[in-house]
Amino acid sequence: MAAGRARRAASGTVRAVAPAQPVAWMLLGSALLGTGVALLIRADIGLAPYDVFLSSIADRAGVTHGQAGWLVAGTLMLLAAALGRRPRLTTLLFVLANGVAIDVALPVIQEPSVIATRGAFAGSGMALIATGVALVVHSGGTGGAFELIIAAMRDRGLRPVPVRTTMELTMFGTGIVLGGAAGPMTLVFAVGFGPLVLVIDRALDDHRTGRALRLTSIDPVSVPDPRPASSGSGVER
Repeated sequence: MAAGRARRAASGTVRAVAPAQPVAWMLLGSALLGTGVALLIRADIGLAPYDVFLSSIADRAGVTHGQAGWLVAGTLMLLAAALGRRPRLTTLLFVLANGVAIDVALPVIQEPSVIATRGAFAGSGMALIATGVALVVHSGGTGGAFELIIAAMRDRGLRPVPVRTTMELTMFGTGIVLGGAAGPMTLVFAVGFGPLVLVIDRALDDHRTGRALRLTSIDPVSVPDPRPASSGSGVER
């Protein structure tokens, strides 16, 4: 009986803090994303495909990288709203936090002069972005404006993966044409980013399941996964 009361008390504690936890995970993920993007920019050996497009917009519009992200995300959100998918407050917060994190981190991080340091910056940046994406997915968030467009297309009977692939390739190709900051790291990112996110996400899932078991002493099979089904491993900003 005492054990049962302890489990119920533990469960009540989890429910009490649960509403704040997803926002905290998302904000931490956004901070890591912004720092990772800043490291890649300073490494100057190629950005992630999405950031290749943002860098071309930033250069031509005379804005910061974070502000370019807001411009692109805002445009996509308006399109999604016209298609019947309005952004939620968490989506707006996610996009805003990403831009702020990038623009705050960039002035702090200095561009390295040694090629080995550039490689370390790029590798660390990719790892931070993957961790940030995994944290956002782990929080139950659906990411940014890309996900709204994909949801709108799904409403119209289109499959998410082809829609995402088409959008990503279109943005990447446009970024190349407009002189975006592509390089060797862009290829490394395109090939290795998805698997890296899955590895980190699995580690977070294992941690969440283990913590739930410690607090409630229930079978792992019955631990619910609060996250929505994802159409892919990427979370565009």
